[in-house]
Amino acid sequence: MGFFSEGTSDAPGNYGLFDQAAALRFVKENIGNFGGDPDDITIWGYSAGAASVSQLTMSPYTHDLYSKAIIMSASSFVGWATGPNVIDTSKQLAEILGCPWPGAKECMKKKTLHEIFDAVETQGWTTGTIDILRWSPVIDGDYLPKNPENLINDAPIKPTLIGMSNKEGSYFATMNMGRVIADFGLSPEEIPKVDEDFISEIIGRKLLYNNRYGENRQKVWDQILDYYTKQGKPERDLNGFYVDRYAELLSDITFNVPILREITARVERKTPVWTYRFDHYNEQIWKKYIPEQAKGSPHANEYHYLFNMPVMAQIDFKKEPESWLQRDLIDMVVSFAKTGVPHIQDVEWRPVSDPDDVNFLNFQSSGVSVKHGLFQEPLDFWNNLREREGFDLVDPAYSKTTSNSEKDEL
Repeated sequence: MGFFSEGTSDAPGNYGLFDQAAALRFVKENIGNFGGDPDDITIWGYSAGAASVSQLTMSPYTHDLYSKAIIMSASSFVGWATGPNVIDTSKQLAEILGCPWPGAKECMKKKTLHEIFDAVETQGWTTGTIDILRWSPVIDGDYLPKNPENLINDAPIKPTLIGMSNKEGSYFATMNMGRVIADFGLSPEEIPKVDEDFISEIIGRKLLYNNRYGENRQKVWDQILDYYTKQGKPERDLNGFYVDRYAELLSDITFNVPILREITARVERKTPVWTYRFDHYNEQIWKKYIPEQAKGSPHANEYHYLFNMPVMAQIDFKKEPESWLQRDLIDMVVSFAKTGVPHIQDVEWRPVSDPDDVNFLNFQSSGVSVKHGLFQEPLDFWNNLREREGFDLVDPAYSKTTSNSEKDEL
């Protein structure tokens, strides 16, 4: 029930975030008893945990509880991190449990854990649309007083490490494990059938549902389709091209663009931000799950290297390049946690200096190097689209026609 919300003062939501804040305050107050430094606490999260860390850095409840932040493969700037579905989902849950609405809290307290779990299972965990999650934090005017894109202007300036993989969306779009999340996953039988019409149907049904963009819906539909199916279109292997572009579409909306927006917003505030991208693709791990057409480093790839965790397969870290990739990733995280500045052997890596040309540390199979222009093209496409249309699929709370105060309450 960490994110149940009626949108009222009696049941505002975000209880899970308040739990995180309480845990962080406990660490702050007690870590000195265990030899730690209460003034040198690094918060670190991956995926949904990274969205939480991003929110922790912005909430007025936690400004003074950390010194550095590591945000990997997510952002509070993405729609699913403060999704639009929570109140409707909460109302539906109350109805399933036979509780009044509004005013369900006292009735909900009398339900057993199993009754609540069974009701949530009946609902399902995902929406089947690009919003993805039924349950998520909300802009409550308290823990999150504003939309994150505005709230970041009040966040303390502290060292931040932000990173991602180069093909985040392939994990959800093409893993041969059925539908991993939100019915976006392709089955092995569907992959050879992916073409332009398939992508167009996905855009209309799962991105532009509920008449998003209003009278401009078809125009926006065409623009998105053109961007993801026309540029770089080859003469051969069209199926491979479309599968790859489908994975890129999901990557951009749910990971790349919101992460880049957060990076640029922090840099514009003079926050020291170091950025990396992990491109290495190990066939030993991923060939079974991700087809050749969408080959790349997927979501959660760094887990294997950072924690020696066989999420999908066991890796031999005595072999190259796995050994030095693991060494460099761990060195990056450990040095940042210790000093606030990440260090990689034999690489001069500086914080991002230009929000319009993001420099980043690139982990590739052939080596580690500094590059520029991190996902700049899709960032420009989605930024320009929301500026023209006044609506944003990446952040549905965005509205060009409202003031910041009005936007914060959406």
